[in-house]
Formats: sequence, structure tokens, C-alpha cells
Amino acid sequence: MIYKIYNMEEHMSMNERFLRGELAKMKEEKKLIVEQNRKIKLERMDLEAEVCALKVDVAELNCENKNLKLMFCYSAVDMTKH
Repeated sequence: MIYKIYNMEEHMSMNERFLRGELAKMKEEKKLIVEQNRKIKLERMDLEAEVCALKVDVAELNCENKNLKLMFCYSAVDMTKH
């Protein structure tokens, strides 16, 4: 009877060690996932910043294009006057 109790306690402590080990692994995996998510968020923010910069570039090019069209129209008007 005493042997059974001792054996059960030993078995329970083995389970406890196993579960503690599994918990430690899960905590480490969680840290890795959190770090990956942080990196992904930073990459996403960088990409969003690049998209905004490209939108500004497009807007500037559109503005230059309109200015060139206006200059062409003014020069065409000037040519018709002469």
C-alpha cells in the first residue's frame, strides 16, 4: 500500500515536470510569435510609408504634367497671336 502511494506521488511529480516543461515551451513559442508579429507590423508600417511616398510622387508628377499642359497651351496661344 505504501509502495502504491509512493509510486503515485512519483508518477504525479513526473507529470508535473512534464507539464512544466510543456508550459515553458509554450511560453517560448509565444515569445517567438509576439516577436514575429512585431516585425510584421513594422514591415507593414514601412510598406504603408512607401505607398504614401509613391502617392506623393504621383501627385507631384500629375501636377508637373498639368503645368506642362498649361505651358503648351499658353505657348500655342502666343503663337496664334503672332
